[in-house]
Amino acid sequence: MKSNWISLMCLGVWVLAAGCACPFMSGKTADGPLDPPPPHCQVVKASGAVKIDGALDEAAWANAPAMELRQINLLAGHEPCTRYAARFDVYETAKVRFLYDDKYLYVGWEAVDQDIIAHTREDQAMLCNDCDTLELFIKPGNANCYWELYVNPWGSKSTFFMPSGGCRTSDIFAKDKLMKGYLTAAMVQGTLNDQSDRDVGWTAEMAIPLSEFAKHGTPFTPGTPWTILAGRYNYSKDFRVWQLSSYPCLSIPNFHLLEGYGPVDWK
Repeated sequence: MKSNWISLMCLGVWVLAAGCACPFMSGKTADGPLDPPPPHCQVVKASGAVKIDGALDEAAWANAPAMELRQINLLAGHEPCTRYAARFDVYETAKVRFLYDDKYLYVGWEAVDQDIIAHTREDQAMLCNDCDTLELFIKPGNANCYWELYVNPWGSKSTFFMPSGGCRTSDIFAKDKLMKGYLTAAMVQGTLNDQSDRDVGWTAEMAIPLSEFAKHGTPFTPGTPWTILAGRYNYSKDFRVWQLSSYPCLSIPNFHLLEGYGPVDWK
């Protein structure tokens, strides 16, 4: 009886806490659409050259709005008490910015991280399995295909092209499927994989060649509908459960919830 009472108490407290962490919580309704709809992603025309070195110190980045990721508060696969306990972990913030020019979509990433972890340096690996990772998902609004692109604190990168949410084959993850011309770099303010100290955070940049999008029938240009999601895997010795966050904030911990991606606003 005592154990049952404790479980019910944890569940009740968790339910009360779960309602306030993320503004986009309703998910897909019985009628189909999301309510409220996800916020838009601001993609700004670059005012000058962008060097992919992970520093985000070019003047062009100052004109790109910073969009803050929010923690996804439903941790599937864990008992209610574990989900509740994870709420005592300090949430580490992150921001993402977007620029574009005639050749690339640029992604700028800034993350607070007191324990930076990245055990894999190999490209075209599932970096999110054992690394702090930025995942970018980008989808044309008038097609079912989408791309999943990674960068970790080493600057290691992976790209996976999904023909659609309902068509994923094993060759998607093949080593020779890395997107041609995709550039990444990262900078660490601290020490990688050293849990004896306190880090500050890490920054990263992506340059995604627009020609790769055009190959699949939809150019990435103003006037065409696109949607974007930035997701984060964050690991730490101080966490009870790894942290997932995203912009737009999702109602469930599934970065493949295509309806939750934010429409691109061209600036």
